[in-house]
Amino acid sequence: MGEGQFLFGFSPNTPIPGTTYNGLWVPVQVDLNGVVQVNDIMAGHRVVLETSINDTAPDPDELTLLGGEEIDDLYAGCSLLMTSGDRAGESHLVHQYVGNLHKCIFLKRDRFDEVPSAERVQNGDTCVLISGPKAVPNMHAILNNLWETEQSKPFLKSTHGTITTDGNVQTVWTIENPQGVFKPLAVAIDFTNQTAAETIQIITYYRIVPGGGFIQHDLLPIVGIPASLLVSVNLKDLPNRYGVRVTMQRTAGGAFNYDWTAFWE
Repeated sequence: MGEGQFLFGFSPNTPIPGTTYNGLWVPVQVDLNGVVQVNDIMAGHRVVLETSINDTAPDPDELTLLGGEEIDDLYAGCSLLMTSGDRAGESHLVHQYVGNLHKCIFLKRDRFDEVPSAERVQNGDTCVLISGPKAVPNMHAILNNLWETEQSKPFLKSTHGTITTDGNVQTVWTIENPQGVFKPLAVAIDFTNQTAAETIQIITYYRIVPGGGFIQHDLLPIVGIPASLLVSVNLKDLPNRYGVRVTMQRTAGGAFNYDWTAFWE
């Protein structure tokens, strides 16, 4: 609808819901002459949330939304614009946002008018949150801090494979040149195929200086059928910077397949 066109079915000066185009809010209003006007103050700002009021007792100072992220102050600096109900077309700046309650709090000088309850914002009225000059940097800063916090957390990694014993020392799992300090956790080896005739030695090695050799840290002999068929090699007691290796060697018995999996962060 362009300027100068008539909008039938609406009374003059009645705020009506706008529309979105490529995520931009384009609110419209019928003036005293019944002509559709675009609200230039709000037009072209990015819609960050389309939702409705979820508040059985709406207050001029604060409103609870049905939708929204549970991140404190994510929408602070946005404008909350009503798109239906008696207050359609009215907007106010969100001063504070309580994430777990989906609650928008407004300043006393910029809040919904004190009017009779029947004329206030009502539960179920639709609304949109629209970005503003202060909202965008604020949202970017909050989301960036959340991203950096998540990135700083250790990520659990894993890999797996199968070893067929041949009587030699065989590498089960190794990290030769880590990018930084990391934490080996465990290597689990499946001894389901082992019989009473086999003896396996599991050895853990660490490299503790750049370019140095691997130093034996622990030796675990498995003779015959173990009480627990899934044998766990504990590595979490010693963080590592320059390399770790877990090997196994059959010193008696026949050749069998051993599945394994390793975990680190």
